[in-house]
Amino acid sequence: MSTLVILEACKNFNPDVKILFASSRMVLGETLTTPITESHETNPLSLYGVHKLGSEKYLSLYNKDFGINTTIMRITNPYGPRQQIKHSKYSILGWFVRLAMEGKEINIFGDGKQVRNYIYVDDIVEAFVRAGKSSSVNGKMFFLGSNENTEFGEMAELVIKTVGNGSIRYVPWPDDYEKAETGDSIISTSKIAEAIDWKPKISLEEGIKNTFNYYSKNHKFYI
Repeated sequence: MSTLVILEACKNFNPDVKILFASSRMVLGETLTTPITESHETNPLSLYGVHKLGSEKYLSLYNKDFGINTTIMRITNPYGPRQQIKHSKYSILGWFVRLAMEGKEINIFGDGKQVRNYIYVDDIVEAFVRAGKSSSVNGKMFFLGSNENTEFGEMAELVIKTVGNGSIRYVPWPDDYEKAETGDSIISTSKIAEAIDWKPKISLEEGIKNTFNYYSKNHKFYI
């Protein structure tokens, strides 16, 4: 509803506005083909994905019918300094950093072989700024990810190695989680690279180090 309210306000009071929408890979649902491109079908497996897809539909409609300048960015797995780490519901990588810093155990469902694409916050910001300045992205949708596709277990191991604390335990999938598992998330970013001459610069290893260093100094403000 908030997306619709904003679009109505823009249509009525500021029709020349430019809207960049932070969507999510979760609009896809189960992965059917890889690498995933913008033409992949959408069938979300969670309420979060349904709401994001609904917002995408509103944005596309207002672009087509009312000429509102909209661009949709489907972000893969964002992480980095200043993300919330109070629980595991948003950005699991940040949550793992907190667990490791506190010397706790990280539970990984299944064998940890599912592939994810983690993108550092600075790379996301640069893409949004470039898109905001571009005249060629109006009415378009892009996937926004890194050039690294990493197994979930490998990400957790890199967190433990970087922090120098914590441990990992592999556990069976809970029934409610397995139903929402999408499969490997291997993203193609060729479309956005061509459109705005953008590519991610921060490797997963460097991004985890930056995230850990930030929370080493500011941990008390985020728990």
